[in-house]
Amino acid sequence: MISILPITFISYFIYFSIQKRNKLKNGIYDICTCSETGSIKYYLVLESKHGKYFDARQLSKISYLFIPNKISPLLTTTYNDYESAQESLQEFKTKI
Repeated sequence: MISILPITFISYFIYFSIQKRNKLKNGIYDICTCSETGSIKYYLVLESKHGKYFDARQLSKISYLFIPNKISPLLTTTYNDYESAQESLQEFKTKI
């Protein structure tokens, strides 16, 4: 009975990891805007469900474990113009 508990915990962790990876890999990414001190800033967002967006800059640290290190800076950056945000989004989509 005691050995079932660790196996259950490990199995749940593996299942959670696969679900999280698939959600981040198959998610729909887009560009969103925010206004800071009168200037418009752009950042990437993740649509997890239809019409429900999450700021990619504020993903949990656990989420970043499932994203390769070379593309995680693309998600955490705030861009000054739409063109650079669009380039980063295209680069992110090709690398993931």
